Amino acid sequence: MLRNVFAMMVAVVTLGCFPWRAPDRVPEFTSPELAQASDAERKFLNLHDQGLTNAPAGLGAIDGLTRLSLRKNTLANPGKALLGLTGLVWLDVAEMGLAAFPEEISDLSALETLYASGNAITAVPPSFCQQEGLTYLNLDRNQVASLPDAISGLKALKWLRLNSNKLSALPASLGELVSLQRLYLRDNQITDLPGAMASMESLTDLSLSGNPLKALPAVLFEMPNLRRLDLERAGIKSLPEELSGLSGLEWLKLGGNKISADDKERLRMALPTCEIVF
Repeated sequence: MLRNVFAMMVAVVTLGCFPWRAPDRVPEFTSPELAQASDAERKFLNLHDQGLTNAPAGLGAIDGLTRLSLRKNTLANPGKALLGLTGLVWLDVAEMGLAAFPEEISDLSALETLYASGNAITAVPPSFCQQEGLTYLNLDRNQVASLPDAISGLKALKWLRLNSNKLSALPASLGELVSLQRLYLRDNQITDLPGAMASMESLTDLSLSGNPLKALPAVLFEMPNLRRLDLERAGIKSLPEELSGLSGLEWLKLGGNKISADDKERLRMALPTCEIVF
């Protein structure tokens, strides 16, 4: 039984997702006309992969529209579809070939969840970082090379996914995201972490696998609330003498690193209650 539970933990962390909460049951519609005709108080308009090239007209006139998926549609002017959607709390614009954030996203003041993965976005505009109610942001598989100092404006953010981008460093202002609980940075070019991340007292899950770290970032030893840490394929060859700063970890992944047998044993002794995967 314990082996099955641990295997499930490994799979979950490898995928970069952890259980959050059951999704709200919002009536779903596949055309603007059906959504407009409904008297439901809240509505989910799902236009996923419908081959759209032009923004659907009149979405702002749909009463109660709180969720919208435009995933896998290549719109000539994607921002046009977002005009007037002041009540939108959930938006999916993944896999749309976007090279930049539509400016109109910054006007969605009620937005809580944004999926924008699988695009070609190169930067996070400072204006977007004024989304004070955003709790989940997925920018996996884009071309983001840096984060603005204004990222600190996302005060409510709890999940941030930036796997498979082009990040080589993180701004110190990231440490101001004191509500952030899960941070996924797999397969970037990050070599170290800013010391300001020690202020992220809510952070429990951090994935840095596939980054050329070469050594454990010093700030990791100043994050006592960190519970799950993924450092797979990070070029780590040795461990520091003092390891007690990692004692809060429940799960640590170090596969694909050339760590000596002696260091492995020292780590097991220092973290007797932590599940360690080499």
